[in-house]
Amino acid sequence: MVDHFGGHYRVRGGQTASLEGEAPKGRVVVIKFETMVASKTFEESAEYAAVVPLRHKAATSRLFLVEGAN
Repeated sequence: MVDHFGGHYRVRGGQTASLEGEAPKGRVVVIKFETMVASKTFEESAEYAAVVPLRHKAATSRLFLVEGAN
């Protein structure tokens, strides 16, 4: 689904180490979209909305959109 909306996984899981502050608990996922509009299109899509309840049931998440990352 991410690929369908032009996104690409940059990070999926792996070990984390905190240099300052508390390290994230569990899995870290970073998805890159070409534009903020593209990321919002994915986030607001009917396809993504259909799987959000599954994600909420399986995990506690913190989601951020960050503009400007290459």
